[in-house]
Amino acid sequence: MENKYLYSVIAKIIEYSLVSAKMGELRTEKGYKTRGQLNVLLISSFGSGKSALFKQIEKEELGLRLTDYTMPGLIGTIRPSGRIVRGFVVHARGSTLLIDEFQKFGKKEKDALLSIMEDHFYRKPLGFNVEPPVEDFDEFHRLRGTENYFEIWSRLSFIVGCMYFRRKTVDDYALLSRCYPIALTMSEDDAFDLFLGKTRFRLGRHLKLKREELAHRDIFVSEKVQRLMSELYKETMEGFRVESGFIARGLWDLTRIAAIESGLKGYDEVQEEEIYEAIKYAPIQLLGYSRGQLTMKQMDIYSVICDNPDGITPSKIREATGLPESTIMKGLKELQNLKLIEVVQVGKNTIYYPKTFGIE
Repeated sequence: MENKYLYSVIAKIIEYSLVSAKMGELRTEKGYKTRGQLNVLLISSFGSGKSALFKQIEKEELGLRLTDYTMPGLIGTIRPSGRIVRGFVVHARGSTLLIDEFQKFGKKEKDALLSIMEDHFYRKPLGFNVEPPVEDFDEFHRLRGTENYFEIWSRLSFIVGCMYFRRKTVDDYALLSRCYPIALTMSEDDAFDLFLGKTRFRLGRHLKLKREELAHRDIFVSEKVQRLMSELYKETMEGFRVESGFIARGLWDLTRIAAIESGLKGYDEVQEEEIYEAIKYAPIQLLGYSRGQLTMKQMDIYSVICDNPDGITPSKIREATGLPESTIMKGLKELQNLKLIEVVQVGKNTIYYPKTFGIE
């Protein structure tokens, strides 16, 4: 039986990253500006399907896989003659750069990548002077060599994969703070399903068109919706152990999701109803911040529950996923322990709901 819900929550977050690649900025009443792009960090073991996902995205011409982890390969370079050589960050401009293993980068390459992920900009010194200044640019990038500096600006989104994430270094923390984290682990059953072709990420349709609809669009974020997001997020955080440094970053990533949905519906300002929709993605984000993980089947079960906000019984979850009853009940118990779902007894029926916030 095909599982139509497979990874729907993860797929939706990945889709937000893909369609936001050409987006402009988010702007607040107080003049603050930040990127519109949603970056995603996939934390999972080797053999879990990250590479297959990246190949699928590239095949559908929605992203570009990084294959050169050197500084020139990543950001490009400039020759003493003044000739500019483009790197992957420029080749993926207006699209999504897919990085399979962040841990392959050296320290300098990580610094450059983290700067571009946050501000789309990086400057590095050269061992020679560039005279006269040279430029290479279009609507989504600008490379410039002047005096003894090489500058790069490129607008794109990132999906980064890691096999592990111990958060022992400043770079690990910096990467986590620039991305919406999704942490998955594999069970033996997950591994067999992957081999048999039962486990696949399924992306939505018309993503290229949605990306074009958002191109160069700046979205206004009112103080009112900022306060609303803060109130809902504070409520969502109960039960999660999240370091304070991630809170503001997490709030902005959820606001980006609300901005993407608002923009696709024709608005130039984040709508309140989209804040209530975006906050539904907070639990998985907070789970990633707090080092929690779900197995792939637990994520399947959670996705089905999220798709049924009015409640669903274990038998209906089984119909939707085709999973054994024992697997479903074990998964439901773990989701309850992680405070991702709520349960209500109605007569003889046990009904499971996605955890809701700010809604009476």
